[in-house]
This record gives sequence, C-alpha cells and structure tokens, in this order.
Amino acid sequence: MNSGDKKKLNDHLKTHLAFVRGTLTVNQIQPPDQVRELNYTTIKTLLGTLTVNAVHANVVEAATIISKARPPLPAVTIQIKEPPKPVEVAKEIAKIKADCGYAAEIDNIYVQLDNDQNKHQPPGLPIGTRQTHGGEKFGTFATTGWHGQNTMVYMAQWAAGLTDLVEGQKKEHGQANVVEGRSYEGYCMLLGGKRYVSFHCYPAR
Repeated sequence: MNSGDKKKLNDHLKTHLAFVRGTLTVNQIQPPDQVRELNYTTIKTLLGTLTVNAVHANVVEAATIISKARPPLPAVTIQIKEPPKPVEVAKEIAKIKADCGYAAEIDNIYVQLDNDQNKHQPPGLPIGTRQTHGGEKFGTFATTGWHGQNTMVYMAQWAAGLTDLVEGQKKEHGQANVVEGRSYEGYCMLLGGKRYVSFHCYPAR
C-alpha cells in the first residue's frame, strides 16, 4: 500500500480497531482453510470500503497492520489464505499433449482426442493407445478426418463459448451432456491465454 492507503487504514483503526478485530478469527496457530479464506475476504472487503485497491499484496499488508495495531488492544496473529501458485504453462501444456491421440488447431484453439479414444474406435481405425475391448464404439466412418470435421469442431465451439475460464484450471464438459447422439468426456484449460481441449467421445447408448 502507498502512504495514503496506509493512512486511511490506520485512521480507521484508531476508532474501529476492536470492531475490525471482532470480524476476524485471530490467534489460531493452524486455522482451517475456511477460516483463512474468511479472514482474507473480510480484510479485502474492508479495503474496498476504504477505497484502497484490494489486490493480494495490499490484503497481506493490511492483515499485518491490523494484527499489530495498538493501543488499546494487544497484537494478535491473523492467518489468511496463501497466494495462488503461479501456473507452469509449459509444464501443463506438455502434460496435455502427452495424452494426445490426434490433434488439430481449430479457430486458434488446440483440440485433441486423448489416448482413451482408442477404446471407442472401430477395428482398424485406432486413435490413441488405450487397449481394451469394452466400451461403446463408433462405426468405420470414425476416421481422424471425420472426427476433425465433427467431434473436434464441436469441442472447439464448446470451448470458445466458455466465459468463466480461469488460467490453469480445468473446465469439464461432462459426459452426461449428450450432443447429437454422442457423449463427450473432456475438458478445456486456459494456458497462457490460449484454450487447450482434450477429450474422448463415444456413441451414447
């Protein structure tokens, strides 16, 4: 926080320290995650009320100031949530591609059929590496070309329509959502600002 932000917080604490402390859980050595989260959110809301930018660094600094503010109250320990770990983009992309059976770029979205697709392919048209005799299977029309014009296009369109993606977190499609007689099991991840899709699919029963 800059000096002006610190002054706003300290001036507020001069008359409202007891109230602010009362909204927080303090002096717990190893509080559960929900306590850390609630403390974090409470301090973030306080900063917003004081028109202080509630970025993570400011929340951390405010927690320290609130914990040490005195008199009349003694110093306390305030535990808040840890900052999110940075996403290792290259590592995550490599992990996705290691499970690739067949891939294509569709409208600037990376789309791949994963290795499990082989379970649902007809004899003589393998895609992926999973060896099994079970599972619902497509007919002999299900070539890579057919998938590239049908199932992969659908998954690219699905991914393009997602509005709640968070960098590095998976958004699952869900195989219960049957589309044109086909079930899709896969996900989309936003990595370095680009959408990556990995999935397998099969004819719905």
